[in-house]
Amino acid sequence: MCGIAAFFSRNNPATADSVQRATAALHLGSEVKALFAAGVPARWDHEAFNQGTAGFLSPERTLFEVVFQVPPGHYLLATPGSFRVLRY
Repeated sequence: MCGIAAFFSRNNPATADSVQRATAALHLGSEVKALFAAGVPARWDHEAFNQGTAGFLSPERTLFEVVFQVPPGHYLLATPGSFRVLRY
């Protein structure tokens, strides 16, 4: 996927300081509503909301729990059991 793509980890939600993540299911979409249509729960991430309103939201975070985006200039490498966001 090119540009910004939302991604979701069902078992172990990604964090801004976590590069490698364990996952049983990985959902990809160019918009968050595609993830919600695939069954990803649409729950607000209150911490991300507070950071966003203060102007300090990490580029890979979104306003939804367990939904993250691939920042510009990065790509998502998925292997069985893990995935990583890497810079080009």
